[in-house]
Amino acid sequence: MKKIVGLLGLLAFSVSLVAQALYTPRNVRAAYDRGTRSVQGLPGSGYWQNKGVYDISVRVEPVSKTVTGTETILYSNNSPDTLQELVIRFVNNLHKPEAPRYDYFSKDFLTEGLKIKTLSIDRFVYKTDGTDWGTVNAIELAKPVVPGQQVEVKMEWSYPLSKESDREGQIDPQTFFVRMPIRESLYTMITTAGTDCRTQEGRSFIMILMTIT
Repeated sequence: MKKIVGLLGLLAFSVSLVAQALYTPRNVRAAYDRGTRSVQGLPGSGYWQNKGVYDISVRVEPVSKTVTGTETILYSNNSPDTLQELVIRFVNNLHKPEAPRYDYFSKDFLTEGLKIKTLSIDRFVYKTDGTDWGTVNAIELAKPVVPGQQVEVKMEWSYPLSKESDREGQIDPQTFFVRMPIRESLYTMITTAGTDCRTQEGRSFIMILMTIT
């Protein structure tokens, strides 16, 4: 009986030693030390995430099948980094002939893509019409965005709906499915498996079904 008790005690002690000796990767330990990730796997007190607040007005012309819009984005830099550029995504430029695509699409899927009428960031006007934009475009800022700063991005834009609908387009002569297309990529901290990195994460699309009566 004493031998059994002794063996059980030795086993429990060995298990305790193994648990204490579990290896923690260096990048995970670094995240713990910086406070960006907790030992429970949750974001720590040092974790941050930037924020964009959108105000969008949109109009669809049923005859020309053109979507026009005005947009204001209040972008908050909650990171400890000074941002030298803002990245803007326009996924609908997938319809441009030059855009890379995963499969063959007919001519009815193709359009001229995004046209930008005006673009300003904190009242500084950027000269671009979007002709050379793909689905993602980085704008080098005239004035960097420092930590804790909020900037106002304003845009006027338009784009044609494709004849062949994918995730947006004309469903019937009076019904259109429209995605709010332009959004900031939010410069964000990601702590996957304890690794801290900076990345440009896009926001979800706003989708609207519009019926012309």
